[in-house]
Amino acid sequence: MARFSFRAALIAVLLQSATAFAPVKVSVSAPSSTVLNVATTAPFSLDEYLQSKIVPIEAALEASVASRIPQTDKICESMAYSLMAGGKRIRPVLCI
Repeated sequence: MARFSFRAALIAVLLQSATAFAPVKVSVSAPSSTVLNVATTAPFSLDEYLQSKIVPIEAALEASVASRIPQTDKICESMAYSLMAGGKRIRPVLCI
């Protein structure tokens, strides 16, 4: 019987949608002086970033507690109920 691994399931889902987690590269030309010109960098919005990661994170969390065999249906359902409740999304976003 195969051992159920949440970490392996999460990694598999993340690797399948790796392009969704690719960082955005912003090219900023260096000013001629030694002073950094902050106005030339793109503004960062944490709210927009969090909203953009909701779908892949929800999919990874759901896949991490999916039952693979009939004997684990009830326990996986219980874990999914707890996991899919609010308040468990900031850590995955910070790890991306």
